[in-house]
Amino acid sequence: MKKYFRSLSLVSCWIMAIVFTWTVFNIGNFKEWRSPISYDVTNYYCYLPAIFVEGDLTLKFYDAHPEWFVNKYAPNKAPNGSNVIKMTMGLSFYYAPFFFIAHGYALLFDKPDGYSSPYRLMLLLGTVFFSVLGLLYLRKLLLLYFTESAATLVLLSLGIGTNLFYYTVHEPMSHAYLFFTFVIIMYYTVQWHRLPSIKDAARIGFFSGLAILIRPTDGIILLIPLLYSVTSIATLQTKLALLITHWKHVMLLGIVLCIPISFQLIYWKMVTGQWIFFSYVGEGFLWNDPEIWNGLFSYRKGWFLYTPIISFAFLGFFFLYRYCRDFFVPILLFTIINIYVVLSWWSWWYGGSFGLRSFIESYALLALPMGACYQWLLKSRWSTLLLVAVIILLSTINQIQTFQYRHYYIHWDSQSKAAYWYVFLKMNLTEEEKTTLGKLQEQPPWQRYEKLQQKQMQEGNK
Repeated sequence: MKKYFRSLSLVSCWIMAIVFTWTVFNIGNFKEWRSPISYDVTNYYCYLPAIFVEGDLTLKFYDAHPEWFVNKYAPNKAPNGSNVIKMTMGLSFYYAPFFFIAHGYALLFDKPDGYSSPYRLMLLLGTVFFSVLGLLYLRKLLLLYFTESAATLVLLSLGIGTNLFYYTVHEPMSHAYLFFTFVIIMYYTVQWHRLPSIKDAARIGFFSGLAILIRPTDGIILLIPLLYSVTSIATLQTKLALLITHWKHVMLLGIVLCIPISFQLIYWKMVTGQWIFFSYVGEGFLWNDPEIWNGLFSYRKGWFLYTPIISFAFLGFFFLYRYCRDFFVPILLFTIINIYVVLSWWSWWYGGSFGLRSFIESYALLALPMGACYQWLLKSRWSTLLLVAVIILLSTINQIQTFQYRHYYIHWDSQSKAAYWYVFLKMNLTEEEKTTLGKLQEQPPWQRYEKLQQKQMQEGNK
């Protein structure tokens, strides 16, 4: 029994692995045409079928018969007239092993088109794999600082109580993969600082490069290895001395970081004629007009409204310095900068999504302040019981809202205050109630896009 409790966090990870996998098969959305390879996933994924099915990464085949490739490719046009894939190719590196398994099966028993049921199923199982692997590595990181009980509660909170669950079992987008990537960077940052090694420096570099290749703005994850253990001017000087002493490790980190990024630069040069190309044609950031309040608290997508359990992480900043001070400065700075960057995007609600999906990868970092909060609350029996009760309550709300989102009770981009409370905790609406709900929803603020276009026109005229 004592051994069981000592490994409770590990048991919780395997339970979540079973729950994730069962949910994938229970939902069965891999049997449908449009999901899970649709919208943004299409643009992350289509590098693989373009190369291994169509044999043409330049997508010239698309222009001849675009009607043949509806829901398979959605390229933008480069200034030279070439087709260019909107998203960068980082996720395709993660998708690749599971794509090849499906492709092998399809060559033998199915149609090897890159989009049939075997491919869709393997993409979802791949997302489960990396999400669980991220939780397992996060467990190892948490146990360096917190008790088994605190670590277990953090893992369950993130796996069941946040929208990481939805984006693990339903949509194989970038977020679960970036969650894993961030956890790896944090874990090996600790390992390198405890005993500097070439291998750990290379790991940090490679996964940092992969994070940038998936979402270039996530380059701010480099704050973790750069500022780890920095808490004052004196520790900053110590950190600089450490980096100078191990300058070969730092150089290797930088070189390895550039390796995955180089694939994207070569692709852009091949297709557009430019080494660096902004493939999100017509989109961009409104740096002077971030939607901080709406992003955190609005009924449309508010982070704290649709993922309320994350509040424990923000409360945990008050205790983070006490329990793991080496991470205090980099995580705090990352969180501030990340909120600003994410919510400066013109579409701060990020299109069709459950909650603020662009914050999911940051759960890897916020797990530590959450753990600090839980560790502090686990001091007494009554606060422990209250904490567990609140975690169960908020996780249940998350699961209900996940169900509601899947059944369109929570709208992907048009939720309003009235619509939110009309369906709050409801699991079954009549047709009449659905009609009423539709009338309560509100369109997103598309004037943000008009403001972006005006800004780009002004910059172009300079």
